[in-house]
Amino acid sequence: LTNPDSAGVIFENGSEMIAATGFTGNAFGTTNLNSVIFQNGSIYRSQSGANPFGASAPNSVVRFLSGSTYSHEQNTTPATSGRTYANFVINLASFNQTISVANALTVDSFLVNNATSLTLNNSGGLIVRGNLAVNAGTVTIGSSSTTTPITFSGTSPQKIHGTGGTLTFGANASVTLNNPSGLELNRAITLQDTLTLTNGLLTTNNNLTLEASASVAGGNDNSYIVGSLAHVFNTTLTTRLYPFGSFGRYRPIAIRGSTSSGTATFRGLLIDADANLREAITDPPNRVSLVRYYGFVSNVGTLTIDQIPTLRANVDDGVGSFLSNTSLRIATARTGTGWTLRNLNSPPNTTTLPLDLSSETGLSFTVNASPDSALFALGSSSNSDNPLPVELLAYTGESTSDGAVLRWQTASEVDNLGFTVLKDGVEVASFANTPSLRGRGTTTEETRYQFVDSNVKVGDVHHYNLRQTDLNGTVHDLGTVTLNITTAVAPREYSLSQNYPNPFNPTTVITYALKEAGEVKLELFDVLGRKVATLVNARQDAGTYTHSFIASRYGLSTGMYFYRLQSGGFVATKKMLLVK
Repeated sequence: LTNPDSAGVIFENGSEMIAATGFTGNAFGTTNLNSVIFQNGSIYRSQSGANPFGASAPNSVVRFLSGSTYSHEQNTTPATSGRTYANFVINLASFNQTISVANALTVDSFLVNNATSLTLNNSGGLIVRGNLAVNAGTVTIGSSSTTTPITFSGTSPQKIHGTGGTLTFGANASVTLNNPSGLELNRAITLQDTLTLTNGLLTTNNNLTLEASASVAGGNDNSYIVGSLAHVFNTTLTTRLYPFGSFGRYRPIAIRGSTSSGTATFRGLLIDADANLREAITDPPNRVSLVRYYGFVSNVGTLTIDQIPTLRANVDDGVGSFLSNTSLRIATARTGTGWTLRNLNSPPNTTTLPLDLSSETGLSFTVNASPDSALFALGSSSNSDNPLPVELLAYTGESTSDGAVLRWQTASEVDNLGFTVLKDGVEVASFANTPSLRGRGTTTEETRYQFVDSNVKVGDVHHYNLRQTDLNGTVHDLGTVTLNITTAVAPREYSLSQNYPNPFNPTTVITYALKEAGEVKLELFDVLGRKVATLVNARQDAGTYTHSFIASRYGLSTGMYFYRLQSGGFVATKKMLLVK
């Protein structure tokens, strides 16, 4: 069913179809079928009887359009194999069913508002294009021996949430995120099977745990975890991947470890901040990242880390460009112990980034229980890898009458050639053509920089990326400021623009700019120099103004007229032509 036929039935917004208690069979029949359309805001309440579709899948009499609702209010298994709904709702306190089918169930939103128990085993999968919510009952997805893939594939932001009940992803429930607008977890979720990141950010709000049986696949610059992630480690030496990211870059870290007994839940987080402010580094020229590190806590003190098999270095991490980078390290620390540099398994070629680094094995790094922390970061044994060459103290933006004002301050600089500013991904200023953006080479003194973008207007939202270049040509992204333009840019000069349209009848627009606040007169004269109208006679602030002139209000005839602007010693006159 794709379109209604001439004899079809349409349920409009606010309408309700109830298959009430005692009803049997299919509400719309199974033979001589006409189409039935449930539009946005309509609802089908199934309290009794068979499924609403009236034909075997994939055929259907009924089509549920986006925003419509199917509410299952009887203790029977709803039709799910190969079916598509908009809002799919379970709403019966005594509902207690196991659904085992082979073809995909596709829904906009999957809502369990009232139930005792629901188990869904679907080898064809559950495709969710909206939210997944459990407000009551015990809901289990993928508990049988058959894998039940759940795919979040909407186009607007999605959520997993709910005010009650329990939601369990079983041993065979794999989860895939394929939504560019992302998925947010607003309730605790534990996965036992594969988590695949294809497209979109997964915002965890500290609500995601992967059991020892779980794994992670995918991950890229467009799809990574924002927030914390916990992995469960056991006595088997295993590698666990944490697919973190920030600022549009994938920044994974993998931990290889095991417990001496039992299990340990190891929760980690990517922190975009100076690692030196968390723990000290001793024995210069040893260094750790000035821009980011990873922080972890364990629920028990029995976890020993043997290796960091993966820690990604990106182009904004300040890694030097070498065919064989012998100084690059991975740094580890515990609360209060200071950073320790760990050798890599081999010197990497860092001329092309991003690059996944791997530490040597046999670290024997023991993790203590919370509140103690385990920390990891990029490090270096020389100044040639100075993550980053510029130690940035602040980078801010402000909407002013001068335009978008960007300010940043460095605590120190090493071989700094200068800065480049990108506006929404496009370069608008560079040290190559703007002297104020040139760096100071190498200095330990604090330095302040500023750039003003006057090409903005009220209501704009712009993203300003600050980029730094070393003397050897290596480029580093230092950060991004998102700025809402709330203040109009004041003109730098007085001006009076040509009216538009011209010639006109009967309306035209006059635009003028005031450099400073003051008394303003905008007057109209005929060809004999007689004043025929005063359009503006008031005190106005600095800024750009438009005046809509309607000739019919002044009883003017066809001909040439002159309009004159006077303010603060500025006088300008232009001519306009009224043609009736």
